[in-house]
Amino acid sequence: MTASIKRQTKTSVKAKTSEKPEKCGPSFAIDPLNGNRKVSVANAIKDREPDYICPHCGAAVYKKAGPVRRHHFSHYPGADCQFDRESDLHFGAKLYLCEKLLDNAPLEIEVSFDTIPESNLKAILKRTGASSFKIPIARFFDNLLAEHQVEKYIENFAPDVLSTHCGEPVMAWEICVKNPMPDEKVAFYEERKIPYIELTPCEHGKEDFLFTVRRPGNVRLYSPESFTIAHLKDIFLDELQTDIASDVIRYFLDHYQELINKKLFGDLDLLAQARIPVPDSFLNFEQPFDVLRDFMKNSCRLEILQNIHKHVTGEQKSVTRLTDIDLVESKHNFVVELNGMYMDSSLNLCGEFFRQFSGRFPIMASLNQDNEILDMKTAFVLRSLQPHEFVVENYSEVLPTSWINLSLLSYDYDENDKPCYKILPHPDMTPEEADDIQPAILADPAHACYRFLKRLQDVCEIRLISGKGNDGIDYVFGIQIDGLYNANEFNGKIKDSLMAGFKEILFSDPLKVARARRRGSNP
Repeated sequence: MTASIKRQTKTSVKAKTSEKPEKCGPSFAIDPLNGNRKVSVANAIKDREPDYICPHCGAAVYKKAGPVRRHHFSHYPGADCQFDRESDLHFGAKLYLCEKLLDNAPLEIEVSFDTIPESNLKAILKRTGASSFKIPIARFFDNLLAEHQVEKYIENFAPDVLSTHCGEPVMAWEICVKNPMPDEKVAFYEERKIPYIELTPCEHGKEDFLFTVRRPGNVRLYSPESFTIAHLKDIFLDELQTDIASDVIRYFLDHYQELINKKLFGDLDLLAQARIPVPDSFLNFEQPFDVLRDFMKNSCRLEILQNIHKHVTGEQKSVTRLTDIDLVESKHNFVVELNGMYMDSSLNLCGEFFRQFSGRFPIMASLNQDNEILDMKTAFVLRSLQPHEFVVENYSEVLPTSWINLSLLSYDYDENDKPCYKILPHPDMTPEEADDIQPAILADPAHACYRFLKRLQDVCEIRLISGKGNDGIDYVFGIQIDGLYNANEFNGKIKDSLMAGFKEILFSDPLKVARARRRGSNP
């Protein structure tokens, strides 16, 4: 059937629809141009050739996106597809959720106050007069480099959507249209300590879905222990979009210790009148910028050492700043030259550089069809406190087919029994998780390391650890990176120091704490 005939047929279908309304077709379909993967109607392309395939009957379908009704996949005349609307809604919703997670696209989850456990925090939230509030989906887990899959099995159970990082589950998303999660699945998540949450979907607009928390599971978003300023921002979003909000936050930071002491000293007067002793550590709160200074001083350096030595022992060493970096041709291949020195073991140091660097700042690398590593990207915080996205391109015309985390690099041997660095499953992974790790090899470690270090020089200070080899020549056997901070660690330190005092104000009762300590029991 030609494209013109298809479009004419679609027009006739629309005319027929105007006479007698038809129910909406499937909300997802199979894409033959993308490895027969399922695609939601939101990510489908209108009037695309070839057609999509109906997941229920196997017939050809196309995206129908009119101005009035909800967009859906429509069959051609003559097709007889009887699909279960409830099952279609269930799978369409979890596919939509997974696509949003994969694209790191904005999506909010609505939280009813009824699902929040009883706590002082819940009482505070009720004072807003609202019945619910929305939380950005990014709040549910920290790692932006997580991978997401639909119906990915963990042993005998398959969450509707599973988010993993380095093979470890970080969130199990369950979608409930009619039937809630079975008790044995809940028990499995609780026993394995896998974060999970159950959501109720609702079709919204032409192509989108809304999600409401049906069961918070074991996600600790709502307890006083995990309460953060970010949660208040979610609730009072409109009020915080003002200049007054920034002034209030600035005042809070500038008068942090004063505000805490003022609150507590009022209670301490009551303790003194009641002759209840208070431990000296009761007012021992870390000020936020003390924590920041300690973190900036102690967490900015990453030292990477090779663990296989050819010429040097690694016992005697000197540290010099990297000023010159070049890629030179040796007898067999290209090697990196640093300040006029060669690496003691080029393969080992280059491989360990990527493996250890990715352990602190996860590097995602693209793979070609031969499973060779191409482009690389990561993110960190600079000494100037500015977040920085770091990308190294190889300018290849080959399009990447997938991405992999370089923290899974390991020293191994290739098919010709030559040493190399390749992507291997982590020893702690289950067999099912290990099967999902795509094999890949660091095909040209010297070129990759040269490009990476060359770009890294622009944003931080790099030092070389070198020593004299048994042949009297100086070799580099280690690299120091100075001035980069892991974004999650950085934000976590600031959050912890601020909230230690903030939660003391909101949730602590000094009288109760002091009396409990006097009795030798927990408050």
